[in-house]
Amino acid sequence: STLLFSPDNRTIISASWKGIINFWDYTTAEHKQKLESQTMEYHSIAFSSDGRKLASVGSDQTIRLWQTDTLTEIHSLAADTKDVLSVAFSPDNRTLATSDSNGLVRLWDVITGENRLTIPNNWGVSSMDFSPNGILLATGGMNVQLWHTQTGEHILTLEQNPNKMIRGEVRLVAQDREEMLKVELLEFNKSIGGRQKSLAFSPDGNTLAVLHEKGVIRLWDIETQEVIQTYTGHKRNVEEIAFSPDGKTLASGSWDGTILIWDVPQVE
Repeated sequence: STLLFSPDNRTIISASWKGIINFWDYTTAEHKQKLESQTMEYHSIAFSSDGRKLASVGSDQTIRLWQTDTLTEIHSLAADTKDVLSVAFSPDNRTLATSDSNGLVRLWDVITGENRLTIPNNWGVSSMDFSPNGILLATGGMNVQLWHTQTGEHILTLEQNPNKMIRGEVRLVAQDREEMLKVELLEFNKSIGGRQKSLAFSPDGNTLAVLHEKGVIRLWDIETQEVIQTYTGHKRNVEEIAFSPDGKTLASGSWDGTILIWDVPQVE
């Protein structure tokens, strides 16, 4: 994302293609300050949960950590990488996760700037989210995978196979219906196809919301690895999703200018 609210909701920051990050007062719309770097065109920015640090990635592919009160650069994390796609802070703000188009996910020590762990994901991760306790990292690319943040161990893959789901129906119907079901299968594939644009853990860490490129939102029960709810309704692309602090509702924001609020089934 290149447009963010600060964690205290008092500041909006925007990153431009000219390599400038602007800070705006949310209540007065006053321009507070700006941060200029040597890079051009920011690809992704992220706040730490306490709002004290900012991570940015620009076209020079250097990952920079900034102190937000002084706008001073803390670390410049240069890796042998290509096209960094996303950045995310762990809940305790001690780790920064980055992903790139080479399929590598890196975990950086925020204090020392060292690359603590590299995960060879191989799926071109375009979205990430830490579980609330920081133990798991969810990555979204062509499918959703969960990783242990201390060991890099692959925990599980959440994937829905529409061919498997519908194959049984095709065998049970008359011959003249098979062609129609093939069309339905194709449409279903399209609806969940493409990359996962955004991921969000519920506050209790038991549920993962996954936003697909086509605007379909699915809730996964982590323990059972099953989809417990599917949301559709936006008229244009959906960009962001977020849980309420109590985990009972999910908000989604779209290019159609609307924010929709969804009831979340409570897993017992």
